[in-house]
Amino acid sequence: MTGVLLFALVFVLDALIGAAFLWIGMKITARLYGMQPGATYCDFKDIVIVVVAAAAAALLPGWIGFIASWVVLFALLKHFTDAEIGELLIMVIISRIAVALFSAMLLPLFI
Repeated sequence: MTGVLLFALVFVLDALIGAAFLWIGMKITARLYGMQPGATYCDFKDIVIVVVAAAAAALLPGWIGFIASWVVLFALLKHFTDAEIGELLIMVIISRIAVALFSAMLLPLFI
């Protein structure tokens, strides 16, 4: 597999898995903060935009990309939702832990 293809695959998987788990984190946070069942902070389309932008920022080299992706993630989530900082933190923590666990289970399949 060429480097570019592998790079594109990692980017797409990061965006898709990140969007799915951020959506789940948003649903859990909505329930924790007393929203009605089925209520969400924003549309899934907005979540995909947020996660793709954060994944793109993560492509910057080293720690700059890591920090930039978190800044982009929080800034765009704040823009697309009316959530407070505490709600955003819970959403992101739930989703990032889930992504890390999911990736840890998938990683051995590719090694």
